[in-house]
Amino acid sequence: MIDNDTALLTINGFLHPNVFEMFLEGVFSEIKERNTKYLIIDIRENGGGNMLGILLLRHLTEEPFREKSRIDIKISEQFKEITKGNFVGTYDYEVVDNELSAYFRESQKDVGMKTSKAEVGSILSYEQPYYIPKPNPQRFNGDVFLLIGDHTRSAAVTFAAAIKDFEIGKIIGGETGGKATQYGGYNPCITLPNSKLVVSCSNS
Repeated sequence: MIDNDTALLTINGFLHPNVFEMFLEGVFSEIKERNTKYLIIDIRENGGGNMLGILLLRHLTEEPFREKSRIDIKISEQFKEITKGNFVGTYDYEVVDNELSAYFRESQKDVGMKTSKAEVGSILSYEQPYYIPKPNPQRFNGDVFLLIGDHTRSAAVTFAAAIKDFEIGKIIGGETGGKATQYGGYNPCITLPNSKLVVSCSNS
C-alpha cells in the first residue's frame, strides 16, 4: 500500500496459474478491506509467460473481455505430431478453477480436430471468444493505472492491450518491448525415457 487510498501491485511475470490466483485472491481481499480507491499495476519488468492476464482482468472488470481477437496457427508435420489432435490440452487451467478451464476448452474445442485434418503449410485461424466474468465480491471498482515499459513483453503486452481496448484503466509509460500483434511459440512437454524427467522446449 502506498497510502490509505492507493495500492501498488507489481507483477514481473505471468507464471504458475494456481500460485498466481492464490496471490491475487490475497491481494484483492486486502484491497477490499482497505476500501482502496486507486490501483497501480506495474508490469514494466514483466517479460510475459502464460495467458494468465485473464486471472487479473477478471478482478478488474465485470464486462466481457478477451486478450486476443484471433489466433493463426501455421500447420507443420511437427506441430501435428506434438498436438495429436489435442490442442486444447496446451492450456490446462483446471488447477485454477473449472470455469476458466471450460472457457479455454470452449474457445479451442474445434481446433484440435481441424489441426489433425489441416494440410501442412496451411494457416488455421480461430477467434478467441469473450470471457464473461462471474460475480466477484472482491472485484476492484476503483481507478486502475497500468505502468508499462520497454521490458513489457509477450503475454504482458496482450494484457496491456486488453486494458486499453476495453477501457479498464489508464496506461502510463513508454513503448512496450513487444507488439500487440505477436508471434507465439508452442512449448510441448516431453518425458525423457530413462530419467522420466519432464522437459519443455519452445519451437519458436
